[in-house]
Amino acid sequence: MKHIFIFLFLLHIQLILAQQDIPVIDINKPKSNVASLKMSDLFSDIRYIPLEFNNKYPIGVIFDVAITPEFIFVNCKSTGGQSILKYSLQGKFIEMIGSRGQGPGEYLDGSEMIVDAKNKLMYIRANFSLRMHVYDYVRNKYLYSFPVEVDDRDFRLLDNGNLWCDGNYIIRYTPAYYAWKIMNTKGKVLLKQKSTFFTNSTPSKKPKGIISPNSVLWQSGSDYSVYELQTDLIYRLDMEMNVIPRYKINLDGLDNHRARIGSYEVSKYIILLSYNWDTKIMTTGF
Repeated sequence: MKHIFIFLFLLHIQLILAQQDIPVIDINKPKSNVASLKMSDLFSDIRYIPLEFNNKYPIGVIFDVAITPEFIFVNCKSTGGQSILKYSLQGKFIEMIGSRGQGPGEYLDGSEMIVDAKNKLMYIRANFSLRMHVYDYVRNKYLYSFPVEVDDRDFRLLDNGNLWCDGNYIIRYTPAYYAWKIMNTKGKVLLKQKSTFFTNSTPSKKPKGIISPNSVLWQSGSDYSVYELQTDLIYRLDMEMNVIPRYKINLDGLDNHRARIGSYEVSKYIILLSYNWDTKIMTTGF
């Protein structure tokens, strides 16, 4: 018991010291000496690939595009709803992934696609059935499904093979009590991070009429950074699922109920975009 107490005490001291050394980002005072981003910081190569028109599956609004060494996948509005369409690298139409319907492996509206190029797998979140369907995208073969929650959104495939997702469904206008979570590729939840935005500022009963903040995830070297919008800490998420404070954000003067912040990391920059829906003012911080 004595050794356990000493270990916990030292761990507590380390966490205090670590938080004292967290760099602070003031989004209201962008650094004036930061050079403009160049296209070369974002892209190494640009090619134009026209996608072949298909009468059965015409492309409407495009929601997402994924490119693997063999195919181009387009998540878009098409005949009957939101569809995942497969093209060759030359833009020739091949097929729709999966099929329309409500049976096993079918979907009426595929709201998200997550592509695992290493294992040739595609995950499609079927909106109305609250299922995640998994396909072999080379053979267009349905493999299996697992359930997801209504709040699970913006899925990302991590380098360790697990799935990360945001814990907010903004259309409901009621806060979720978890910010984000990690599950394996069979749907088993491995880590569920509590929402610090609501647990720290509101009673346990869900308040009405408040929009939940989204969480965002982006690559940071060999690890990831994760940020629950409108809170004051950006965390580092390593492949062992340790969550460690990385940056502290000065949110003074930001209307937490109306503003939105998007975070991205490009080369040596971290870009924070804040947009206030009332005043239509956008600010950036580096």
